[in-house]
Amino acid sequence: MDVDDLDDATLVAGAPRSGKTRFALDMLVAAMKRHGDAYAVMTVSGRQVADRLGDTVIRELSAISQARPVTTLPAVAFRIMTAVRSHAGQPLPKLLNGAEQDVVIRRVLARHAEHAEHGDECSTCALLRTYFVVADWSGMVVDDATDAFANQLRDMLARMNEIGAKPELEDALISRAADEHGTLDERRERLRVQWRLAFALRAEYNQAINEAYPDQYRLDASQLMIDAAAACRNSSSSTISRTPHSPASTFSPHCATVACDCCSSATPTRRCRRSADRTLNICSTWRNRDWARDWYGWNRPIWPKVRTWPRWRAA
Repeated sequence: MDVDDLDDATLVAGAPRSGKTRFALDMLVAAMKRHGDAYAVMTVSGRQVADRLGDTVIRELSAISQARPVTTLPAVAFRIMTAVRSHAGQPLPKLLNGAEQDVVIRRVLARHAEHAEHGDECSTCALLRTYFVVADWSGMVVDDATDAFANQLRDMLARMNEIGAKPELEDALISRAADEHGTLDERRERLRVQWRLAFALRAEYNQAINEAYPDQYRLDASQLMIDAAAACRNSSSSTISRTPHSPASTFSPHCATVACDCCSSATPTRRCRRSADRTLNICSTWRNRDWARDWYGWNRPIWPKVRTWPRWRAA
């Protein structure tokens, strides 16, 4: 099958190890050769698999403009949002990490705990009291020992984004808690309270993010997927067809000298390092992220200081 034989959406099914991934990889390479390497990308479930398959693509094409031709779906969503917002002149996206999310959620919950202590409860506080079925519920909300409710709320917000539970659909979703006759028993009524509370806390969570990061576009991973899908529906293909990419990755079989001529981005004081298969040499500074990850880990600088690795100094 050739890449031109594929429809807009093609389903490929098969047993494990029947060649589904290999087929997708072949179609990726064919699409890059036919339409340009910046116009095709492949997504997989994990970063380690993506790195391994991406190395295969780069070896077959020798040089491409994408640093990660095979990546994960959230990474593609981030590329889309970066391209769309850059084209519109808006602030670029930046993901909230887990620690930042926890801080925002705790801040929202602590605000309602203060309301309860001062006797000035709001509508969300009333929902919290009904949810916990106790009068003194503030200690359960801001339990520093376990953070059980904060962790559950964080998971709930992510699931709401994944199923498309938009604020305008709140009444429609909650109405489904009743049975076919429109009656509510105790269990169904409690379910309605849980949904009302989840929608209320999510609105305050989003507001707290805007207050904590003014003039920025901050979002968590679940919201990133929702916004990227909406951007694909509402934006033209020319807006998101070319996403920002990293410098090209180039292989050379004979580049083993300091400051090799075949790679303009090579560091003049360090030799190119052999790739995993020990037959091709990696000549791009960006490609060195693979072995830098193995030596130092993801959160450390790609290049060490020269004094820590004297054997790499130029002769």
